[in-house]
Amino acid sequence: NAKEAEVPLASTFAMFEYDENNGRLNSTPAFFGTNVDAKIAVSHPHMFTVVNSKNAYMVDLGANRVNQFLVSINENNQLNVQTNPTAPVFIDSPLNSKVGPRHLSFHPSLPIAYLVHELNNTISVLKVDHGLNNALSLLQVVSMLPKGANISLNAAAEIQVSPDGKFVYASNR
Repeated sequence: NAKEAEVPLASTFAMFEYDENNGRLNSTPAFFGTNVDAKIAVSHPHMFTVVNSKNAYMVDLGANRVNQFLVSINENNQLNVQTNPTAPVFIDSPLNSKVGPRHLSFHPSLPIAYLVHELNNTISVLKVDHGLNNALSLLQVVSMLPKGANISLNAAAEIQVSPDGKFVYASNR
């Protein structure tokens, strides 16, 4: 389970409270994170997104996974952050190849998320299971490149869903 970390953990995020009057951050963040499997050479959290008042996801390119966190406030008005106990960490790699998950974007009305992979220029379409605290499961993987393109000359970067949900935009460089 994620807990306030004795820094450094392999995959971490910092949460700052802010002053509602001027927007300034406090100088003492709370750190949360997960440990990385010893077989993984390096963790490289690339993106952190909060999708609602209870769920957050950290995309870790180096560890080849997406960590999901459940966020809540207890009766003492203290933040509680833990990994989702009903959802395994989503690893988008049936053969344990390094695909390099980079960015995650959620559809505005469907229980779907899109995950772009930097290292193999693919997009994973993921089901968001509301019955399992918004756990992710793989539905489809598609290439971002035309047939015959040299994968080593490209690296996927960003992914966004249009506000009306009709289009998914992904970039590579």
